[in-house]
Amino acid sequence: MENKRLNTSDRLVFVATSDLSGILRGKSFPISQWEKRCHSGLGWTPANAQITCFDTFSDGALGAFGDLALVPDAEMRFTLGQGEDIFDLALGDIRTLAGDPWVCCPRSHARRAIDALKKACGATLLAAFEHEFQIKNVTPRVGDGFGAKGFRDAKGWSGPFLAALAQTSCQPDSFMKEFGPSQYEVTIKPAVGLMAPDNAVILRFLAEDVIASHGAMPSFSPILNPDGIGNGVHIHFSFVNDAGLPLTHDPSDPHGMSEMTRHFIGGILHYLD
Repeated sequence: MENKRLNTSDRLVFVATSDLSGILRGKSFPISQWEKRCHSGLGWTPANAQITCFDTFSDGALGAFGDLALVPDAEMRFTLGQGEDIFDLALGDIRTLAGDPWVCCPRSHARRAIDALKKACGATLLAAFEHEFQIKNVTPRVGDGFGAKGFRDAKGWSGPFLAALAQTSCQPDSFMKEFGPSQYEVTIKPAVGLMAPDNAVILRFLAEDVIASHGAMPSFSPILNPDGIGNGVHIHFSFVNDAGLPLTHDPSDPHGMSEMTRHFIGGILHYLD
């Protein structure tokens, strides 16, 4: 049998889905199969949705039986790095074999909610995430909240991290040393519709990938020390119409809010419990 050499130019593309723990999971395939995989995807199993961040399976009824497809989204594909260190990444959807969104696909849930908003009131989501995280393996400076010294402490990894973000749709807006010990904050520019939560997924992955490669260990945990400062994430959002004009602001209103905004806030307060 003739031995065939591996075509090194036929690099692998990794198709990812973010689970409820915020972990990217997926499969890869040779780039030469891109068109085929965009149509049919790669085999996936329902049980993968029950994998926890502790490498155990949560209780549930999904089980190991049944077949699904993990299908890449061409609009959310990025090439990171260069040379031998290149990483071809695409976010994707979990679908049934008939091509329908799978009921437990987190990305499909987000898309359904965004589509429902548009159908209900003609509004499109415009949003950006503001993440806080802490570096676990460094000695924190005391009294350096929002400080220049803490910002300079991050010079080894902050530049490469923001440069990696800029290679994707997740464009950085600002970066700072936060109030907590060894805590930092990165804000990204607003994006329309599904791209906003997709960007949040990309940011967390690149933080753990790029920052860790420079010897620092970031954590997005809500709180590392029960007596310490927690890590939050703010979601900045507004609504626009099909022309991209704002639907949230009304200059004639005493509080600057449109009627839709008042109903939106009222709904949050009503269902908050």
